[in-house]
Amino acid sequence: MCAGNPEPASLFSTLFRPPLSRILAIHAIILALSFAIILAGSELFTNGVEWAGHRLHVAEAAVGSVLAAVGTALPETFIPAVALLTGRDSAAAHPRSDLERSSAHR
Repeated sequence: MCAGNPEPASLFSTLFRPPLSRILAIHAIILALSFAIILAGSELFTNGVEWAGHRLHVAEAAVGSVLAAVGTALPETFIPAVALLTGRDSAAAHPRSDLERSSAHR
C-alpha cells in the first residue's frame, strides 16, 4: 500500500479498470434479466396453480385462497423441515465468534 494511495496496488487494478458507465450498464442488464426471470417464474407458478385446481376439480376461489397460499408458504416451511431432518442445529452450523470465546473464558 502506498502512502498517498488508500487502495492496495494490484496488477489488475492498473491493467483493467472498466469505466463507471460500463459497470452501471452491466448492473442494469442484470437487474432487467432478474426482473424477467421473476416475472416468468410467477407466470409459471400461477398457471401451475390454475392447472392443479382444474385437474383436482376445485373451485376458482379455493384455488386462489388455498393452493396459492400453500404454494407460496411452502419454501418457508420446507427449509426448516430439511434442517430438522438432516439433524443440523444452529449452534453446530455457526462457529463461535472471538467475542463469545473471550467472554466464555471469564
